[in-house]
Amino acid sequence: MSSNILCGPCSHVNTQKNAQKWCTNCEEGFCSDCEQVHRSMKVTRDHTLISTDDYRKIENIPVNLKCDTHGKKFDLYCKNHDVAICVACFPSLHKHCSDVISLDEASKNAKRSTALDDLEDSIKVALENLKGFINNRNQAIKNLKIEEQSVRKSISEMRANVNKHLNELENKMLDDLFQRYENCKSKYGEAQKYLNKTEKEVTYYKNKHPK
Repeated sequence: MSSNILCGPCSHVNTQKNAQKWCTNCEEGFCSDCEQVHRSMKVTRDHTLISTDDYRKIENIPVNLKCDTHGKKFDLYCKNHDVAICVACFPSLHKHCSDVISLDEASKNAKRSTALDDLEDSIKVALENLKGFINNRNQAIKNLKIEEQSVRKSISEMRANVNKHLNELENKMLDDLFQRYENCKSKYGEAQKYLNKTEKEVTYYKNKHPK
């Protein structure tokens, strides 16, 4: 193709105007005026229009948009055979197929299906993340309970050790007290015996030597 893409309808009436848009359905260019008319007509308002700059990027890419058997443009899609067909293929090759739709409808359904798949994937990921968070929280609660029981056990053991130490200290102090009591009692007993003996001796001498 030439570097300039001409408006198809204008060229049809022998007027040369550069196209700004390219219709992928009609496979021709449109100037700004013809574009408005093309968009307003009921039979063409749903056609896909792209900029001529975008069309130049893809015009040389080999894409077969016509039926090899009949040479006509693909307009239909057979869901039974998962293949694009032309209007001539339908009565000759696909008349017994139960699910033949327009190519535009198939494209829209494919987009919706892709969007639905993306949504389902997003929901699946969100659910997996949510389950992961729930499992983490449950595990955290279990770990917290284990830690609480461990601390409780440590406190009980500490209390038992303190009680044991206090009991041992009490017994030692009582033993020391009793030992000191016995020692003092023994000393006081010896002193008492000595005093009693001395008293008897003094009394004896007193009685032996009266005035």
